[in-house]
Amino acid sequence: MKRLIIKTAAITFGVALVVMLMTFGICSFAVPQVMMRFTDYIGLEEASADYAYVAYQRCGEVEYIARASEIAIRRSRDEVVVLRIEEFMDNADFAEYCESRDSAGQEGGYAQYIYGSYASALYRMGEREEATDFAFSVNEEAFPRNNAVVALSFAAIERSDKEMCSLIAERLRGSAFAEEEYCSDMISILEEFANE
Repeated sequence: MKRLIIKTAAITFGVALVVMLMTFGICSFAVPQVMMRFTDYIGLEEASADYAYVAYQRCGEVEYIARASEIAIRRSRDEVVVLRIEEFMDNADFAEYCESRDSAGQEGGYAQYIYGSYASALYRMGEREEATDFAFSVNEEAFPRNNAVVALSFAAIERSDKEMCSLIAERLRGSAFAEEEYCSDMISILEEFANE
């Protein structure tokens, strides 16, 4: 009798496990948006990012690629950051999405946060020139606070890369914004670090 109870319990547990795994697999395939929220709720942030990316590939909604990009940035997955942000910037709704985030109070501008994260990831991957060119290309008309050049500068300082700091300072000195207080403060910080 005792063996029958143990055998029945084991079979029941096995069937329940199989049903649970099948449900998880079907939901992963059929409704990645739901799985994205579920995995985020239980603390599986990277899985949530992967489901967000799958949801984006299926429907093309900018919110999903934004979420996948933001999580990759937080997790410091540079190769993934570059790939996701490239797709994010290529989305037709990128500018509109950034404006909606700006109105929600993103300090320094959401687009500049994304640009800065992209430039910094490129730099950490060894693409120094491409990262610098990109950061400056998105700041040709203005030099707002917390922009891509500033993010790239701090990535270089974090790595104690005096040569990169010197290069950024030199390009800033030759820019149209060199006389602005914020830009001139940034030049001073970079030159001071480069000359330590």
